[in-house]
Amino acid sequence: DGLFVGDPPVRYHASGFAQASFLMNQHLVTQMLASIRRSGARSILEVYAGSGNLSIPLAVEGFSVLALE
Repeated sequence: DGLFVGDPPVRYHASGFAQASFLMNQHLVTQMLASIRRSGARSILEVYAGSGNLSIPLAVEGFSVLALE
């Protein structure tokens, strides 16, 4: 099992998709959130969402997220 970046942490199954580097994933999520906050968007469509690596932090921040795999 692993953890998503964010609070609260969310567990995913070992066979689920995760970024290879936890630190780079943390950077990716941080940069993605900053960029979307600046855009002013409130609704997000994530395609190829996998295990929700990006979708979950967005939803926790209050964005309306439609995640498709």
